[in-house]
Amino acid sequence: MPVPVQDKLLKEILRTRRDGGVVLVRSVEDQCIAENTSMQKHFQLIKEESDLASEQALSRQYRRVNFYCVVH
Repeated sequence: MPVPVQDKLLKEILRTRRDGGVVLVRSVEDQCIAENTSMQKHFQLIKEESDLASEQALSRQYRRVNFYCVVH
């Protein structure tokens, strides 16, 4: 997904979610969706759960399954 589209998506999620909300992102890329955008400080990776979910993903369609905590 192009970076401007990622940024727009994350801004909309931030606008509609409360602090502490959890966002699930499945990705075919290894890097965090927020890394390349201006929204990185608002989406904190929940590492342990993300690593476990990525390891246990049954479909193997995605490289990463990441959970993020929303912070305003």
